[in-house]
Amino acid sequence: MKKKNLLMCVMALALLAVSSCQQTMTEQITCVEAPPQMPRLTPQPVSVTGIDKLQVSLNGTWHFNPKPPKDFYSTDAPTSPSWANIQVPGEWVMQGFTVAKDTAAGYRRQFNIPTGWKGQRIKIRCDAVYSDARVWVNGRMAGQHIGGFTPFELDITDLIKPGRNNTIALAVKNESLADTLASGTFYAAHQLGGITRKIYLFATPKLNIASLHTDTTFDKNYRDASLRVMLDITNESSQDIQDAQVQFELTDPANKPVTIEPHAVKLPAVKAGQTIKQTIEIPVTAPKKWDAEHPNLYVLACQLKAADKPLETVQRRFGFRQIQIRRRQLFVNDMPVKFARHLPARSASSARPKSHTTIMQKRRRALPQRQHEFHPNFTLSTVRGIPRYL
Repeated sequence: MKKKNLLMCVMALALLAVSSCQQTMTEQITCVEAPPQMPRLTPQPVSVTGIDKLQVSLNGTWHFNPKPPKDFYSTDAPTSPSWANIQVPGEWVMQGFTVAKDTAAGYRRQFNIPTGWKGQRIKIRCDAVYSDARVWVNGRMAGQHIGGFTPFELDITDLIKPGRNNTIALAVKNESLADTLASGTFYAAHQLGGITRKIYLFATPKLNIASLHTDTTFDKNYRDASLRVMLDITNESSQDIQDAQVQFELTDPANKPVTIEPHAVKLPAVKAGQTIKQTIEIPVTAPKKWDAEHPNLYVLACQLKAADKPLETVQRRFGFRQIQIRRRQLFVNDMPVKFARHLPARSASSARPKSHTTIMQKRRRALPQRQHEFHPNFTLSTVRGIPRYL
């Protein structure tokens, strides 16, 4: 009962914090809510038929105002001396700006889109904005996001003016429920507010791959594997599409093609505005296994076609591995693995031989380059022949 009451109190405080944050933003900035969008992070296409430039970066110089007027996002908003240049990505504090607590700062800039993007769906991706963000394009609200360290994506196709200058504006507030739960400002001892990671535009065809995930399992002998491909296909056009298919190509760590079957899957009819889910099992004979000492990465390319014409190609890098927990023991590819608490780096001393310190430092530097999915501060050691992740 006490746990239940505590949980109810935490939920009530969270709702109160969200309500307070929204009310503060609404009082400062005139907001007209955007139509809701289904959250998604689209796999970045490596090719789109008819498009040469796949991305438009919005990094660089923006106009910034620590306390903008209520309608600062409108296309005819005046630029007054209270606006200054700021570099994106970056925190405003680190660039000499001060924003009052519970105040939304304003960002503005103009951009153009390539003429080849006409007829495609146009997305904006923010890799991180700390921590409460609202986005307008050409004076119309595109959407909002709360979460200081998480990326988000918005479809802005209907807000774009092709062939003309377009204006994007963001209202960004440091204080939010996300900041409270992460204790970001508390630990940093200063506001973390700002467009802190990359922000860019990209285009996809109207029928597109909205999600791509892979999973791998081995047979009982840990020799042959099964590659499970999970796809979401979305039809963002106004017409039903009957004759779509996805073709697969797999390349090994040496960039050599791997023969797979099935190599193509015909999709069911996709109605206008519909998203369908497909799961495909692909057997692979004796793939090279992934582990921290042997980070073998394969590349799966998925080409989406309609009426036998290519639309786009997306890729996923992955390793063949199977992680299990048996009797409180972690196994990677049927090999036992132990985790040890990461300790701060220590200088060489009598307690730790210099050769050991040098090896640990080299491994730490090498791990991020291997692009595996463990924390970049982890390194590998052994205890009695059992790998340990530190």
